[in-house]
Amino acid sequence: MHHLRVSGIAFALGLLMSAPEPALAQDDRSPLRLDGLFPVGARTSLTETWGTLRFGVDNWGPTAREARVVVFYPDRPDVQYTRDVWVPGNSRLSSWLTIGPPSAQAFQLRRDIGYRLYERVDGEFRPVASRDPERLVTRAVPYRPREPSTAVYLDDTGDPDGPESVSTSGSAAAQAVLFARTFRHSRGLSEAVSVILDRQLPPTVEAFDGIDQFVLAGNRLTADPAAARTLRRWVLQGGTLWVLLDRVDPTVLAPVLGEALRFEVVGRTSITDLRLRPPTERLEQTDRREFEQPVDLVRVQLSGSETVLYEANGWPAAFSQPVGRGRVVFTTLGGRGWYRPRGPRDPASRFTEIRDVPVSLDALDGLAVHLYPDPQPEPLRTEELAPLLTAEIGYEIAGRGTASAILAAFVLGVLALGLWLRRSRAPERIGLFGPLLALVTAGVFVGVGVASRRAVPPTAASVALVEVTPESGESSWRGMFAVYSPESGGLQVGTDRGGSVELDSTGLDGQTRQRVQTDFDAWHWENLAFPAGVRAGPFRSTNRTGAGATGRFGPNGLDGKLALGTLKNPADAVLFTRAGAALTVRLEPDGSFRTTSNDVLPADQYLSGSVLTDRQQRRQDVYRKLLVRQNSAPTHDRLYVWADADDVPFTVDGAKRTIGSALLSLPIEFAPRRGGELVTIPHGFVTHAAMIDGRPRRPMLEHSESAQVQLRFQLPPSALPFAPERVVLIARVHAPARKFSVATPGDGKPVPLSDVTDANGPVRIEITDPRALRLDPAGGLLLDLAVSERLGPDGRPNPIRTTDIEQARWHIEGLGLEVAGRAGNP
Repeated sequence: MHHLRVSGIAFALGLLMSAPEPALAQDDRSPLRLDGLFPVGARTSLTETWGTLRFGVDNWGPTAREARVVVFYPDRPDVQYTRDVWVPGNSRLSSWLTIGPPSAQAFQLRRDIGYRLYERVDGEFRPVASRDPERLVTRAVPYRPREPSTAVYLDDTGDPDGPESVSTSGSAAAQAVLFARTFRHSRGLSEAVSVILDRQLPPTVEAFDGIDQFVLAGNRLTADPAAARTLRRWVLQGGTLWVLLDRVDPTVLAPVLGEALRFEVVGRTSITDLRLRPPTERLEQTDRREFEQPVDLVRVQLSGSETVLYEANGWPAAFSQPVGRGRVVFTTLGGRGWYRPRGPRDPASRFTEIRDVPVSLDALDGLAVHLYPDPQPEPLRTEELAPLLTAEIGYEIAGRGTASAILAAFVLGVLALGLWLRRSRAPERIGLFGPLLALVTAGVFVGVGVASRRAVPPTAASVALVEVTPESGESSWRGMFAVYSPESGGLQVGTDRGGSVELDSTGLDGQTRQRVQTDFDAWHWENLAFPAGVRAGPFRSTNRTGAGATGRFGPNGLDGKLALGTLKNPADAVLFTRAGAALTVRLEPDGSFRTTSNDVLPADQYLSGSVLTDRQQRRQDVYRKLLVRQNSAPTHDRLYVWADADDVPFTVDGAKRTIGSALLSLPIEFAPRRGGELVTIPHGFVTHAAMIDGRPRRPMLEHSESAQVQLRFQLPPSALPFAPERVVLIARVHAPARKFSVATPGDGKPVPLSDVTDANGPVRIEITDPRALRLDPAGGLLLDLAVSERLGPDGRPNPIRTTDIEQARWHIEGLGLEVAGRAGNP
């Protein structure tokens, strides 16, 4: 028996010695190990947006190995998010992966995620052996319901002002976080603030998803250029960046803002006496505050492209700069200048953990509205581009006309068959020929459908609104992406340029599919199969297009040059001005364009021409939704132009055709004019406001009684300095039996310029009186408009009492001022 045992051992050793060398390596090396999987980036918790998870993979074997980390939500195990990584031998690799939005949940601050680890063996990924391979491995991660959120980015870890010092009372880091929380308290938000601890941020925009305000309160960004690039893309796509200039060196912002960084720091000081006010408030109306401990103030010289929100002792204390779809808000005054300590007579703090949050001053409450504005719907929802996308693909199901014709032919066939069978005295045959005719009709329907489907090859298509930022050279894309396939089957959708797309997944339940991240900007979907037809969904991306628009005012209006970069075939252009006017634009083949006062479009019309094609009607509908729904006046004169975009943001394996259409939104960069050149500024570029108690207000240009209003017409900054020689007031006036008059304030006494009696239509008043052509230092021109009481046939006041309000009401529409003169000072 002992002899048999020894022989068995010898036999086993012989088999082991004769095994191939790779098998020995497989047995000898330790299995890969996975740990981590906790939220990182600008958020330290998951919410109903894309997120980022940090993980680590250990490889204590002698050779490098390729691993795949798979993460999913237990309630959606068929949708998986993965990251492929290469792990050197005898090392540990730390990396990250993006994960899609979870479903909302209430009353819980933890969220379960499932995960698995795979290793590539013999060309395919296989699960790493575990003690219980059948058990679903999960772990809980922090979760918070979606709300306006704040992330604070301090100096580097290990720095005295780094994130570790947040818990140290009175430290610079603690003061910065307290400043951010005070803004949240002012807006009625929770005290939750995400303090970023990671030395380096994941270089993907999804790491900033779910963040509404990113607070830059340190110089750590200089050591993380990839994060600066990603932060720039996030702002371009609509994020709000708040920069504390008393803690940040402006050079740190260069990779984020590019040429949009135009202000200059004059000096840094500390003040003990403070007057903090909005620029519209007079200095003598501002309360004065004194401090025993000085407050930091950074003195900056602005370029004119920024908007001053508050001033401190005459210097900008807070100002903003639009960047793409987003904006950057700068504060130059230290936090203690915006709030005061909470005293025993003040109401208790709403925060549960931080009871001594400071009391915000009026200036902080006003600035908080800029940092945390009330939610506003997008002027143009991406799904509203779907009709254009379907038309671009060219595939449609049989229309009503085709279906009606086939059904009418079937009915006529049944009637003809009935008459024929009746004459043949064999009506019983209807039971044979009737179903046969129905079968033929059904076959026609099937044939028409198949022919329509196969007439269009597999296609990848996109329609997008592209907002160009000339300062950085990048563009923010958002729109609809679609995949059309005439046959059912698998598709691989991906990109190596970043961005995200969410195709409609209706009917895909139970189909396990994986979003595989292979690099910073590279990902693709695997095991994705769609039925025949069109699958569409919203997308967003940031790319370089090389597009831009320059212009300058000339003798006849605005002359400009359009560069399309990677796009082509511009058409259906509209210029939307800061004054809220829409002007049609004449495009030339060489890219030049022109617009004049005659090109101002009437309300609710955005393309010229009495007859529009179906495509133009769809585009005009987009203009109507985009421009009419604007929540605020545009900050720049913008050229909107449609163009073909063959280079769609995502790739689809097997697509034989890629088509795209883009609506470019281009801020016009104005070139200076030489002094003395003749210039005409079309009336669509000149803004106006009513002056009441020395402050601009929105004018009320309709009433049922007599009225007088002083209007200030502001010339565009790009045209200044300017010497007017002639102005033309243009309006549509409905004032029956009244006198409409125009005057200039003059030197304390109004000087009549012109009047029109019984106006009921377009009015055009040319003004050349030098007393009416003087501009104020900011480039404004004042005119007094008046509408009299109702007049009788003899021209005397003769008010007619009437119950018809509309009969007594007057109104002025389409008011504008065309200005002609010469560039330069008078």
